[in-house]
Amino acid sequence: MAGRLAGKTAIVTSAGQGIGRASAIAMAKEGAKVWATDINAEALASLAKEQAGIETFMLNVLSQDEVDAAAKRVGTPDILFNCSGYVHAGTIMDVVDKDWDFAFELNVRAHYRMMRAFTPGWLENESVFLHMAYKYLLATLRAGLRDEFFTDIRRGLVPFFDPHTYGRSPLENSSFIVSSAHPDAALHG
Repeated sequence: MAGRLAGKTAIVTSAGQGIGRASAIAMAKEGAKVWATDINAEALASLAKEQAGIETFMLNVLSQDEVDAAAKRVGTPDILFNCSGYVHAGTIMDVVDKDWDFAFELNVRAHYRMMRAFTPGWLENESVFLHMAYKYLLATLRAGLRDEFFTDIRRGLVPFFDPHTYGRSPLENSSFIVSSAHPDAALHG
């Protein structure tokens, strides 16, 4: 079924290897224009040679400045695949604070940065999105950061958005296929 992503734009983090690389290639083969990012220049160079339709650039998702620059460079993608992540080897008893802090920064906060950078464009385009912000919110709650959780949940979860600002009923963003912005009302979810 080639061409399912024709006309779509995607940005993939940690696309130099593993799941990120395979996903970037699969999206490009389906017709998407793919922006593949990583901190590994050699991996990105080989990816660009391997598959047409992929443009690569270095991106450290731990840097807010680099994330903001990426958002300006890419514009508003149809797909954001936050593939960056880290899992400490060993048991919970082997994890030291430094490892935990790095895992939280890369697995949660970096994803949050990427989502925040692209959300204004999605709202402007009346895009429908659900994303890993829920993972971030759960992690803040589990970490005992209750004040941050309640502040961020009101800013980040669609049901709390002002309908006038959001441009439609925030209640419609709950496992639906097509938003009310779609011209075919029969498909609205």
